[in-house]
Amino acid sequence: MDSGNSECARYDDRPTRAANGCEAAADCGTGGGGEAGKITLQSLERAAEAMGCRVVYVLVPERPLTEVLTERAAGVADAQLASVDQTMRLEAQGVPGQQNEARADLIGQLLRKPSRLWDDP
Repeated sequence: MDSGNSECARYDDRPTRAANGCEAAADCGTGGGGEAGKITLQSLERAAEAMGCRVVYVLVPERPLTEVLTERAAGVADAQLASVDQTMRLEAQGVPGQQNEARADLIGQLLRKPSRLWDDP
């Protein structure tokens, strides 16, 4: 810990403060030259180490992942089928009801391999 940095020197209890909300540790983590409320990964790891902890990154979804995946799969399926549907209508080859079945099949395929959901922009 850099005792020559006056911004950091103010906080002798950084690990404790980091565990209780990070405000003081976040101020210190910028090295005195950054914005308040931000912390560097290095400072966060130092605080965790001082507390006998480790830093773990977690993404917490705001909605159930199955809902997000299904919604994305439906969007991808609709985009893929829109061009096919346009071509079929131009050639008068569309069969009523077949579009819904094809959509459901494509959504199922996409959900079996969800990494494909983000292949197309």
